[in-house]
Amino acid sequence: MRNKLSMKEKRILKAFLIAASLFLSAVFALPVFAPAFAPALYAQQGADKVKEAKSAPAASPKKKQAIEITGDLFEMEADNTYVITGNVHVYQGTRTITCERGTYNEKTGIVRAFTNVEIVDEKFRMNCQRVDSHMKENYSLFSGGVIVNGKNFIANSERAFYYEKEEKAVLIGNPVAKSLDQPPNEVHGERIIYFMKTERMEVLNNVTALIQPKEKDQEGAITHITGNRLEILSDGRYQVTDNLRVLKKDMILYADRGIYDETAEITEAFGNVKVETSKYTMTSGYVKHMAKEDRTLANIKPKLIQIVDKKKRVLPSEGKSEDNGSDDQETSGGENEIASENGGEEGETGEAGAEGDKAAKKKISNKDKIILEANEIEALENSTHIIAKGDASLIQFPYLGQEGTEGVEVNSKINSQIMDIFTEEGKMVAKQDVVLTSKDIT
Repeated sequence: MRNKLSMKEKRILKAFLIAASLFLSAVFALPVFAPAFAPALYAQQGADKVKEAKSAPAASPKKKQAIEITGDLFEMEADNTYVITGNVHVYQGTRTITCERGTYNEKTGIVRAFTNVEIVDEKFRMNCQRVDSHMKENYSLFSGGVIVNGKNFIANSERAFYYEKEEKAVLIGNPVAKSLDQPPNEVHGERIIYFMKTERMEVLNNVTALIQPKEKDQEGAITHITGNRLEILSDGRYQVTDNLRVLKKDMILYADRGIYDETAEITEAFGNVKVETSKYTMTSGYVKHMAKEDRTLANIKPKLIQIVDKKKRVLPSEGKSEDNGSDDQETSGGENEIASENGGEEGETGEAGAEGDKAAKKKISNKDKIILEANEIEALENSTHIIAKGDASLIQFPYLGQEGTEGVEVNSKINSQIMDIFTEEGKMVAKQDVVLTSKDIT
């Protein structure tokens, strides 16, 4: 075995080391996720071989660190492609890459790693089957079951791009990010983009985020957040900037955009907001829902629509009192006897008509539609207490299942500066500048 390398072999070895250095700079420049959503300080277990190979302390970030490459076979092909195969390891500082085969083409400037590729750093661990680093075009492609492991999250995709100039990473091909909590939070979309400088992440197109309830909330439900564009901010908040929809328990919220703070359990919605619950429907320009306080606040032209039950009773006929006296009851009874004795179609028709009128009046009196408007509307205690402030107006209509109120006679209307409505008790208190209108009475 020769102790000295020929000039050609030295040139080949030097070129390969340069290629490996470029490869490492391309591969290890790819961060994973922002601190709030992403892998941070991944501690590799069982990394004895890495520690042995690089026992010296890491050099200053400003200085270039030495590269160590090991493998079973090193060769140079006719097209100036350098190849190292068999148990390939590349070490630089605290970083390491392993694969079955690595290549560098001097002409194209493309560095590749193949089969069981694993990249390990203090901040993350990444696995895939292939890496293509296009040094001239300043981008790298990771492919073949990309898996990113971190302290708090794991991300999967079919492919991942890293663009050096823009300093951004793009995960595509059914990308999914999950927390390591049990059960985990999940984010899905057509692509996930991470911007390194601002530590911000975007999830684009057909976005769905599934947020699990807190451990203390044993009866809590999963929060479903959907939209066309979701941003995960560095402080851990989720921001949807296009077509927001939030679903939780019996509440659905729609808006142009919104922000969800998982830690504070606060949802803010902006623009064309609509909230639908089992108790009411509310529209507004802005809504803030505070789950911990069981409180929802709406302003910018808020309107609340609620269907309420009335006492089941039959309204009296025209010209008669609801509480008839004994004489009236006797008279009615006599008339009924005469109708029964005479028989005939006229008596039967009259009796059927009376029953029809009675049923219709019962239906009208069972439910009312209430429309509440004010400068600010607040719902408390599972929406059993509603407070309206500033130019409050409450209109009450008989409800027959219709969507609108056009052509429906108003039962009553109340205007005031403050209103307290207790839905379970069927009670309302109006304060300051109160005006009550009930049909012909004001």
